[in-house]
Amino acid sequence: MERPLAHFAWSLIFCLMAGMSLADPCQAAHAPFGIRMTDRATGRGIPLVELTSTTHEKWFTDSAGWVVIDQPDLMGRELHLTIESPGYLAPKDGFGITGQRVKVESGKQVTISLERQQLAERLYRTTGHGIFRAARRLEIPDLPQEPAAAASIAGCDSVLVTRYRNQLHWFWGDTPSLEYPLGNFHMTGATTPLPAEIPPLDQQPPFYHYFVKPDGAVKPMMPMPGDGPTWMGGLLTIRDTTSQERMVAGYSKIKNGLESYRWGLAVWNDTQNQFEPLCEFPAGKSFYPISQNHVLQTTTEPGNDRYLYFCQPFPLVRVLKSWEAIQAIDRYESYSCEAAHSTEEAPALDRDAKGHLKYEWKRGFKPLTSARLQQWIKLGLLKEQESLIALTDRSTGKPIEVHYGSTTWNPYCKQYITIFSQLHGEKSKDRTASMLGNVWLTAAPSLTGPWSKATLLATHGHYSFYNPLQHPEFSEQEGRMIYFEGTFTRSFSGLTQSVPLYEYNQLMYRVDLDRIKAE
Repeated sequence: MERPLAHFAWSLIFCLMAGMSLADPCQAAHAPFGIRMTDRATGRGIPLVELTSTTHEKWFTDSAGWVVIDQPDLMGRELHLTIESPGYLAPKDGFGITGQRVKVESGKQVTISLERQQLAERLYRTTGHGIFRAARRLEIPDLPQEPAAAASIAGCDSVLVTRYRNQLHWFWGDTPSLEYPLGNFHMTGATTPLPAEIPPLDQQPPFYHYFVKPDGAVKPMMPMPGDGPTWMGGLLTIRDTTSQERMVAGYSKIKNGLESYRWGLAVWNDTQNQFEPLCEFPAGKSFYPISQNHVLQTTTEPGNDRYLYFCQPFPLVRVLKSWEAIQAIDRYESYSCEAAHSTEEAPALDRDAKGHLKYEWKRGFKPLTSARLQQWIKLGLLKEQESLIALTDRSTGKPIEVHYGSTTWNPYCKQYITIFSQLHGEKSKDRTASMLGNVWLTAAPSLTGPWSKATLLATHGHYSFYNPLQHPEFSEQEGRMIYFEGTFTRSFSGLTQSVPLYEYNQLMYRVDLDRIKAE
């Protein structure tokens, strides 16, 4: 009986193995089908293109422009895909239906080209997980490495960067991890070599060397005293009283979601690879721009190269470039027309004997913002033509409400260029209404403006894109080609669905300023 039983057992095993391999031959045998969306002008893959089937399945292109379709039941079938991507125009058929029909074939790939309508070219996602996920599934060669995967980073809020000790130091805000939504809320940090030592930004994202804890998770960069998250602004480098280079940043402690209740400066500890408190600014003295801001260090105008300028998004707050001055809140100056006796309840403006408005650098005044200027206009204290910031759409003349952004000197245009997000963007013939998703460029001949006309660079549909930061250190052709990145998210949009992998991460863009001149 032993031999028949053994024969039966082996026969059963072979039958089971055969059944496993033959039960669903498509599932076992097919290779994925790939679609690449490319920019018709450059041939480059387009990130963040949404493809939707007639059964309402959705795919989003990765940073190389690829999606993977590998559902067994779709293999060998023709599939119509609606194609949408803000700022890019998809083909339409004779019925006006946007999209294209493709045949899904195992192991095959197709390319669909879109016409870019916006000025900014979407390059890739710089942070988060699975940046080139679809391309890797398709075994596309020569893909960049993704250091965020090793650090378990799911998302990164707004970025700041400065050069310090022959490296670029990068810092991001709130950082959810793969393991838990509440990952790191005290700033995440990384370094890269200087721009001359790494590939240009048009080729690939920066390869970040993250500061991590022994367990491999990202290390909190700014564990400042107090409850709640820590946010950073005003990242800079400066010489201390012993002429040593120091890296300093403003910090604010947050409660109730967006409210700053404690702020000051922190200094980088080279031994700990972490910021530690330097000074705390007294409550009630908001002369320092405590919300998201970045620092413009200029040497372009001889009379101004002794100052650090804080942009929000315009460089209207400054302080002497000295170790002592940056720690003294009363030494920060605002470029303002506010009178000495002005209060929040009863604002008053400074005019000369002829009634002309007097804009001057003044100590002890709150930073001048677009919102404050608009308030004074509504109160009848200020005429529209007197405002330093009165931005309108260059093509339509409609007013633009300014959110945050960044300002840099551009040697190609020989002007100060500001890239900013718009609040309450209205619907137009070529774009949807957007709470915080439209990105604009404006320029001024001086640090102190005025700023009047703006050009639309990029749109994000109903999604938000905020705190755009320019990267002048990576600009090319003497400033003709410029780069900026910002936070892409559904936050503040009213949307209930996030874009997988892209949510709460940084998107990089490139702009050819000659195209703006041509317009």
